[in-house]
Amino acid sequence: MDNLDAVIALIRRSQSPDVARTGLMQQFRLSEIQANAILEMRLQRLTQLERDKLVEEYREVLKTIEYLRSVLGSEALVRKIIRDELIEIKDKYQDDRRTKIVKEEAELTLEDLIAEEEVVVTISHAGYIKRNAVTLYRAQRRGGKGKIAMGIKEEDFVETLFTASTHDALLFFTDAGKVYWLKVHEIPEASRAAKGKALVNLLALS
Repeated sequence: MDNLDAVIALIRRSQSPDVARTGLMQQFRLSEIQANAILEMRLQRLTQLERDKLVEEYREVLKTIEYLRSVLGSEALVRKIIRDELIEIKDKYQDDRRTKIVKEEAELTLEDLIAEEEVVVTISHAGYIKRNAVTLYRAQRRGGKGKIAMGIKEEDFVETLFTASTHDALLFFTDAGKVYWLKVHEIPEASRAAKGKALVNLLALS
């Protein structure tokens, strides 16, 4: 308890918090953090707290310090603490599992591996088809031929143009009343200067 009186006396006679901090650190071998913690306590609290309560708190702190030092110095004690904490968690959360783990087999298709994106599909009058990224087609000013007109031979021209997703399916109806389908991602991607690929080579026509 004499130490507490000495602390109070030191704080009272110090001309500034810095002087008090330095005095606490030097006289009582405290760290800067510990000295700051003491200075943050109001002097009124230091003087008005009951002496018995302060003594008891001081003893409890010493016991805690001694216990923590024994833990740090004993690997067996550390393992015992870990074991006890795990047992406590087990006892606290030992109710039955609320979720069920089931075995699931998902069928992976080729389309699952292909990125879904918007593309422009063009079909020429002569039956050539290709696809290009939407970003390839930009707005142009009045009077221009446009990029969709490029790459087609003189006797051929773009007859159909539309946007679609690479995961979409296109249906082709023949004059014989048959229908064929083709995934958009199966349409070859060609440069704007290329004419594309003939539809007869992509569809299994009879």
